[in-house]
Amino acid sequence: MRSAMASWRGVSGTGGGLFSRLRRSLVDHAIFVFASNPPQRPVTLLPWVLDRVIGGLRRPRVVGNEVKEYSQLEGLLYLLLRDNLGLAESGMDEMHAFWTGVADDIRGDYLGRLHRSLVARGYEPQSLRGLLAVMRAETRDVAFRWLGGSTNVMPEDLRALAQAQPLEDQEGLELLRRLGDLSRMAKTPIVLVLDQLDLMTERPQIDAFQHLLFTLINESRNWYVVIGVIADKFELWSKYLTDALRTRLLAVGGGRSGLPLWPPCVPPEASPPKPTRWLARTSMP
Repeated sequence: MRSAMASWRGVSGTGGGLFSRLRRSLVDHAIFVFASNPPQRPVTLLPWVLDRVIGGLRRPRVVGNEVKEYSQLEGLLYLLLRDNLGLAESGMDEMHAFWTGVADDIRGDYLGRLHRSLVARGYEPQSLRGLLAVMRAETRDVAFRWLGGSTNVMPEDLRALAQAQPLEDQEGLELLRRLGDLSRMAKTPIVLVLDQLDLMTERPQIDAFQHLLFTLINESRNWYVVIGVIADKFELWSKYLTDALRTRLLAVGGGRSGLPLWPPCVPPEASPPKPTRWLARTSMP
């Protein structure tokens, strides 16, 4: 699956119900993470997204009304372990039950095999160590903190993770790319909802956001990014969007598939603004 982006434009208060329906419709097929109230300083945008993504991945997997005993990230890693161990018929629940019964030393062997397999495919080993540390009870909590970019990590915690230092911004960006690639291998896309982006009204903020979006769209896979902007702020945003991003905006659910629609169609003033959905193309094969 290619990485893609959708934008929902509507009146204030319409997004919550929309995103809830989106989550219910995708919960069986995707990882779902949510971020709202973005920071005002452009340099803190990437750390904010990384923190919210890892925080969302740490939340328990929910299917219907059932809250699972494992996190969304653990579910993703279960699928990678399943394929690496040749247990192709097992789902996340079966792999969780299997993993619970595996002795610690055997777990270390299985995780080492998965690590070597992914490194052989070109994955950066340092961030992989942090990800796989989630699967061990003694390092789970500190691994999530390290992956989320926390600087509150003690030297002994870093040693337990085989890391030299807290995660830096560039490594965090690479981690987001790799999470998309790993979710593609597991056939489980990541849906990232970014809400209340209309709180960013200055050009440096919007430019930093565009740069981050292009990283996810052009340099990763299997991300589906949904953004929420209040309709009366969308015109402000449109003034700052680059031509490169505008060419990626496509209407979804109406008209001919793949028809570029820019500027967006605005409902008549006599009618209340309705949410409009947009999809961003990607140049990835």
